[in-house]
Amino acid sequence: MFPHFGPEAFVPALKALSLLTTPLPSTHPYVAPPPATVEGGAGLEGGDDLLQPTRRSEVDLVNESTIVPARIMFPRCTGEMGMKGWKDDAGLNEWVLGITLPGVPVEEKEEWDKRAGSGELIALERVVIVDRWAAHRHPDTYQWKKMMSHMAIQPSLVQDWFEPFRANALQSLGAPLIDDGPKKPVVVYLDRNRNSQSPRFNLESHTGLIKALKSISGRAEVHQSVLMNMRKEEIVKLMSTATIVISPHCAEFIHTMWMPTTPFSTVMEIFDSGSFVRDNQLLSEMLHHEHLIVREDGILPKEEWLLMDVEKGRGERWDDDIAIDPKIILDRVVRILDEYDSAALRDRAEEFGDV
Repeated sequence: MFPHFGPEAFVPALKALSLLTTPLPSTHPYVAPPPATVEGGAGLEGGDDLLQPTRRSEVDLVNESTIVPARIMFPRCTGEMGMKGWKDDAGLNEWVLGITLPGVPVEEKEEWDKRAGSGELIALERVVIVDRWAAHRHPDTYQWKKMMSHMAIQPSLVQDWFEPFRANALQSLGAPLIDDGPKKPVVVYLDRNRNSQSPRFNLESHTGLIKALKSISGRAEVHQSVLMNMRKEEIVKLMSTATIVISPHCAEFIHTMWMPTTPFSTVMEIFDSGSFVRDNQLLSEMLHHEHLIVREDGILPKEEWLLMDVEKGRGERWDDDIAIDPKIILDRVVRILDEYDSAALRDRAEEFGDV
């Protein structure tokens, strides 16, 4: 299903590919990687092989240093839905590949078996191997129980490395890029109370947060959104404009992959008292979004949650009446808006030669 395929396999694989194509300092963990062959469950291959020429995306790339995979391989998966295939029932896996990597072919088990049985030597210039079994044997993954844990924390020289793929998706959907988008910051509150989704806030916290966010509607474009009631195209377009995303812990944070990487991009994830998992923070780490862990009594410092026991952090249950002081959220949102306005004033002054 997409909540696993997107943030745990697809996005980390693209980040790994960017590390193979960006000049790295000698101190970086990934320097001068040797050629490899695909042996895992899925692979993203960049460059040429001896059987067919490389195909590039038909959409112009925003970042010329980013390489588009020549093909995507699923050596052990068929094109079916279910356990044997890579496609999910909702069709999101295939849809996301189509809009982010338009024109890039997908090869499944049948094509791989033909290659393997051809008796010919196949040379792959650059390969990223995605293998859940291997990933879960890395110490970082053991601690956080997510297969992308190690790749998420690897440094990348280009903070907006995902921007070309995000731009492909937006252009495929006819949505504006960040320069053509809203001129005010965009705050998105993922409302899970309206449809009684779990986990969610208690009624007092929910209504208090809505009132607090309305108070800054003159400075920001504020959305109270129920994603489960929206079409996938609408979700991408909304999240592609977001500056701040606020929600209780939930799988819907996967959609922050469409949020642009800016100095102000912030995710505020609210947990029940005593609970914490790093699932969504790892995605923010990969995409260079600020990710704040919020509890009833305030924002939890990173140096504290890094030392937490992940099993204990999951808590006994995900509560349906999470309590939060709206002022904690509002104060941080206002601080971000102040920083945004200050940066806008500096940019305007530089544009007119006042500094």
